[in-house]
Amino acid sequence: MHSCLETARETADIVLIQEPRVGSWDMEQGSYMMVGHGSFKCILPPGHNNNQLKPRVATFVTTSFPNLRVTIRPDIFDDPYLQTLEVSAPGVPTFYVYHIYNEQYGGEGQWTLQRLLQNHALPTTRCLVIGDMNAHHPWWNSKRKADSNGDMLATKMEEGNFYLVNEPDAPTYFQFRLAEDTLYESVLDLAFATGDLYDWISNWAICAGDTEATGSDHKMCRFEILHDGTATVPSPTAPRYNWKKAD
Repeated sequence: MHSCLETARETADIVLIQEPRVGSWDMEQGSYMMVGHGSFKCILPPGHNNNQLKPRVATFVTTSFPNLRVTIRPDIFDDPYLQTLEVSAPGVPTFYVYHIYNEQYGGEGQWTLQRLLQNHALPTTRCLVIGDMNAHHPWWNSKRKADSNGDMLATKMEEGNFYLVNEPDAPTYFQFRLAEDTLYESVLDLAFATGDLYDWISNWAICAGDTEATGSDHKMCRFEILHDGTATVPSPTAPRYNWKKAD
C-alpha cells in the first residue's frame, strides 16, 4: 500500500484503495494500526463486530492541496465495505463518491452490492460510484456473461443514468494460473459517473508500469476531474449499455 501511495504522491489528489492492509484495533489511540504515507491523510470507514471486522476500503487525500475537502458521510452508510465521501474544491462543485469493495460480508454473508446498494437511492447528479466490484457484465467486458452481481450493478447504473468511466474491455485484474499455465484477466475495478459529472472526467487510464511496483494483482486505474474550464463534449459513443441488445 505504501508503494501505491508513493507512486501516486506527485500525481494524485485522492487515492481509493480496496482491501487495504489494516492492522489490529489500537484501544489507546482509538483507531486501527496501518501503514500510511506522509503525503496523504487516511480516511477509513468504521469496523464492525467490536472492530474485529476491519475496514475493506480506504481513502487517501493529499496533504499538499489544503483547499480540497473530502468528508466521509456515515449518515449515508456506516459500513466497512462502503464509504460515501463528499468532495469539493475551488472550481469543483460538491460531488459524492460511493467507494465500494463488493465482497461477501465477513466472507460468507451477502455481497456489498446486494446488501447495501440494491435498495439505496443514489444521487441523480454529481455522483461517482467506484471500486472493486467483483462483477461481470458485457457492458464492461464483452468476453464475459453477466453474473448476479453484474446484472444488479448494470441495472442500478442504468436506472440512475450513470456512464461507464472505464474503457470497455480493458482488463484491470490479472492472475497467473499455474495449473493451466495461463494468465487470467478480467475487468473488476470499475467507475461510473452521472452524466453531469461524466462530462468533466477525462484521461481514464491503467497505470501498468506503476502497478508492477505495488505487487498487486489489480492494476492501478486513474482519471482526472476537470475544473475551472469547459467540460468535455460528451461523445455519441459514450459507454452506456445498449439494453436493446441484451438477451
